[in-house]
Amino acid sequence: MVQTPDEVIILRAEKCARCQTSLQGVKAQGCERRQRIDLPEIKVQVTEYQAQDVVCPHCQHVTRGTFPDELRASVQFGPMIKGIALSLLYGQLLPYARTAELLTDLCGCHISPSTLETYVREAHVIGDDETGIRVQGVLHWMHVARTDRLTHDAVHRKRGKQATDEIGILPEFHGISEHDAYSLYRQYTRCEHGLCNAHNLRDLCFLHEHEKQQWAADLKEHLLTCHAAVEQARQGSKQFARRGD
Repeated sequence: MVQTPDEVIILRAEKCARCQTSLQGVKAQGCERRQRIDLPEIKVQVTEYQAQDVVCPHCQHVTRGTFPDELRASVQFGPMIKGIALSLLYGQLLPYARTAELLTDLCGCHISPSTLETYVREAHVIGDDETGIRVQGVLHWMHVARTDRLTHDAVHRKRGKQATDEIGILPEFHGISEHDAYSLYRQYTRCEHGLCNAHNLRDLCFLHEHEKQQWAADLKEHLLTCHAAVEQARQGSKQFARRGD
């Protein structure tokens, strides 16, 4: 039993079961508790955004309101539905058609298998980097974008934003970009940013070994301990799932 139920229904007798005397106003001496655990009705919620057109009273120019960055289509599904879909596909290993059917029947959202394929192709986190290479003796740059399963390499004459704009991945990315804090990546504001811990460890090693900064060694040790704890937890979760507990 849970100690703080979401709803409590009081069942009070109106009269004595033995002599039929009214029990109105008589204080209860105790109770027997029983709990029912269930789910509320699962119903899709539709939120409509209306970007209004407003005419400037001075110059008569019409200015339209701005939609949130994540709304890129006239109709799209939100992050909760997407998260459940990916959990069914990756965690429960359901086929696309059965996942679409389940979401339609259970949540009332008519989603197609092709939409689910799009979710799988999208990556929440990518790693970005660039390194210099020689092409016929001329300096070029290898731009890399990778997920846990896929890697995209592109060679460009430029190192900066012109190159990544032309490659076309970062301008359209809305997840989390992990990188080495090179100024190029911070120019993309439609995604979030994270620092690559491999680069962080390398910088901490330099500060400790060459600048004799003890705090850098302590922080490096702390990061490695955190990494080990996360990996141990992941392995424990996998073993737990395999046992079916």
